[in-house]
Amino acid sequence: MEKKKIMLASIVSILCIAIGITYAIFAYSRTGKNSELIVGDIYMRYSEDKQLSLQDAVPSVNPPTGNYFEFTIEGRNTTVDKDIWYEVVLNRGDVPTNKNEINRIQDRFLKFRLVEVTNNVEGEHLVDDLSYEDIRNKRIYVATIPHGGANSSVVSHTYRLYMWIGEEVGIGTNADYTSEEWSNLFASVVVNVTGDFNKKSINNAPVNNCTFEPAASDVYTEVVSYGGINKTACMNYIINAWWDGDMEEYELYESPEWKIFYDDLCTTGSAINPDFHDEVNLNDCFLSNFNLSGNQLASLGIITDAVYETKLKQGTEYVDNQYTYHYMESGAPSVNYYNSVYWIEYVAWSGVLNGPEGWGVLLTDPSSTDKIDTPLCTSINGKPLLYMDGTFALSQATEIDLSSFNTSDVISMSTMFMESQATELDLSTFDTSNVENMRYMFYNSNATSIDLSSFDTSNVEDMNSMFYNSKVTNLDLSSFDTRKVNNIYGMFSRSQVSRIYASDRWVISNQISSSTSVFDNCNNLVGGSNTAWSSSNTSVEYARVDNPPAAPGYFTYKTAPSS
Repeated sequence: MEKKKIMLASIVSILCIAIGITYAIFAYSRTGKNSELIVGDIYMRYSEDKQLSLQDAVPSVNPPTGNYFEFTIEGRNTTVDKDIWYEVVLNRGDVPTNKNEINRIQDRFLKFRLVEVTNNVEGEHLVDDLSYEDIRNKRIYVATIPHGGANSSVVSHTYRLYMWIGEEVGIGTNADYTSEEWSNLFASVVVNVTGDFNKKSINNAPVNNCTFEPAASDVYTEVVSYGGINKTACMNYIINAWWDGDMEEYELYESPEWKIFYDDLCTTGSAINPDFHDEVNLNDCFLSNFNLSGNQLASLGIITDAVYETKLKQGTEYVDNQYTYHYMESGAPSVNYYNSVYWIEYVAWSGVLNGPEGWGVLLTDPSSTDKIDTPLCTSINGKPLLYMDGTFALSQATEIDLSSFNTSDVISMSTMFMESQATELDLSTFDTSNVENMRYMFYNSNATSIDLSSFDTSNVEDMNSMFYNSKVTNLDLSSFDTRKVNNIYGMFSRSQVSRIYASDRWVISNQISSSTSVFDNCNNLVGGSNTAWSSSNTSVEYARVDNPPAAPGYFTYKTAPSS
């Protein structure tokens, strides 16, 4: 059979929302996806003359009638035993040339509906009235083109995507936006459709948006935009800064550094760089050369017409029954004995945030033996839950209800169940598509049953000691995609596992080819063709499906999940 490439189609949807103004929405581009698969073509087509636009946009319960973007997915799958999974994914698009990022409407105010269309008749709503705290890389729908062999026929599905502004947004004094702010808003959305053999899933757990009133000591104001620069203040501050360095007057004015500094930053342009006089570059200059914040620049009179925004301080705490949340912090175990968990900051020495803005969560009382059943917050005050590092670490509860968890925004789950006493962990509803870190996730966990069937590990990079000293006897990792993983040191060491199931998605890349001690003291482990564990063979080389004598391993082959 001829090798074909699955194609990727991108559609850029730019929805500019402004009262009394209409903007065209869709531009598009198409590129190839690097997937060498023995399949028929899968591609996306759509009409360029069908555009999405809003006029006199106002918040509403439903989308404007007939205002949608229609596209068709077509494919022919000639494989014998593998379905092709395709996904519809949202992302933020570009900022229009006449706007700034600060004018982007908050993602949570956008609503989406996806319906399938047959003979121009809309069917059931596949996605309806959904909103997201953060639409970046947000998978909203998945489906398959079933395998059919050489005689398979072409499969075609047509969809309509609606987008509108939810009625939750407030416009006016002391609301989400003032009328002036509303008139300058825009939204820019990219819709991607891709396909491959890897199973994809969506967590349909309800979104639980939590809110609370932070104390005055937990907030601060920061300059987020400004309308002008006071060039006299700029000049004076630079001169004072140089004088503070004990430079002589002639050295200041004659030095080539000063001339470049002056020409580029404090005039209306120069031959060196005529665009360097704008506010953004001036601000960047001060921030990088004098370590000044926007607030300090405003207080010195260098920034004029400053616009301030109230923000939460790092470490702000929100307690909701069994869970305690910290803003821009996550849990971490004590390094020496793993007998306690504490909060760590996501911040660099300079005060610049090291990670995305969001919340971390730990148990309020890990020593409690009560069943854990408090609903988990998906977001708090408009910021998503991102860090679940150590969430259930050291928990003495033997039962944890995870069925309602919406983890679609979470990016780190390291040490999540470390030393926890729960005997059964049903993670079948977890959306792990954005998770990058699963290090020590089940380290010394007491669970004898762990359901990992929904795990999408396509973005995970670290699985170091993930199942170290685990009590589970059978591990089904057939959904695991390890192409980005670069560390599996000690992944199964000292565990009681006897069978590890894996599919062809388990790939040992060059990044992890040197990992050692992957299977230390796995005395019960046997591969699918009866290769028994040996203390002489504990490296990454044996992290493969058992195929002796040429390629012995400790895994048992299992077809990847297809539903």
